[in-house]
Amino acid sequence: MQLPPITRELPAANRPFSRSIRSPGSPASYAAFRLFHGEEPPTLSIKDQVAVAVAERIIDGRFGPSERIPEQLLADEFNVSKAPVSEALMLLEHAGLVESAARRSAYVPRMNRQDFDDLSEHRSALIRVALGRFFDRHGPADRSMLEAYHAEMEAMAANDARAFDFVEVFDRATLYAVARGNNQRVTRSLFALSLQVLRYYRLGIQTLKQRRAMLASLKQGVMARDANDKKKYLAICDEIHRMRYDETVAALKAAA
Repeated sequence: MQLPPITRELPAANRPFSRSIRSPGSPASYAAFRLFHGEEPPTLSIKDQVAVAVAERIIDGRFGPSERIPEQLLADEFNVSKAPVSEALMLLEHAGLVESAARRSAYVPRMNRQDFDDLSEHRSALIRVALGRFFDRHGPADRSMLEAYHAEMEAMAANDARAFDFVEVFDRATLYAVARGNNQRVTRSLFALSLQVLRYYRLGIQTLKQRRAMLASLKQGVMARDANDKKKYLAICDEIHRMRYDETVAALKAAA
C-alpha cells in the first residue's frame, strides 16, 4: 500500500506544516493547533511531528474510516524508527483520533451517525458553558481577534476550493473563545473533541449559500454580543450548532 506523500522531510520548527492555515491567532496547522491547545511549542519532538502529519491525513480523509495505519510504512516515509511512530499513534489514540484493536495495529475510527451524535451532544454541552464564560469575560482584544477571524472567513467564502479552510477557521475562532473562557479542563476537552468533530464538519458547508448563511448568523451573534444580550448570543450560538449539525447529517446520508 502506497501512502500519499506529505513530505520526506519532517516539518521544521521554523516553517509551517503541510496544511498550515495562517490564521490571526496562530500560524500552526489545523492539527497542531488542536493537539497543542492553540499554542504550538517552539520545537516539536519527532513523535509530535509525526502525530501532526498523521492527524491531518485522518481528518482530510487520506486515511479513511476503519483503515489500518501502517506504522512501518510511516517510519520508512519519515526516515525514523517505529518507536516515535508508535508513540505518535498513542498520542492520537488519547485524543480520540485513532483506535487500537486489543493493542494491535492502530486504525482510523469509523464515521457514522451515532458517533457524530455522541460527539455533537458532548461538544454542545461543553461549548455552551465555555461560550457563556467567554461572554462574561471578553474584552476589546478578544473582539478584535474574532473580527480578524471573521474577516478571513469572508475572504474565502466564495471559493469552493477553500470550503474546508472556511470550516476550520470558524472552528478555530470558536476554540479561541473557548480558551478565553478560562476553564482549563473544558478547554482541553474541547480541543480534543475538535480533532474528532472536524472529520465530520469537513463534509458540510460545501456550498456558497451555506457559507453565507453561516456568516449571516455570525454577524447576528456579534450584534447580540455588542448589545450585551447574553441570552440572545447563546441562542444564536445554539442555532449555528444546529445548522452545522443538520448539514453534516445530510452529508453523511448522501455519502451512505
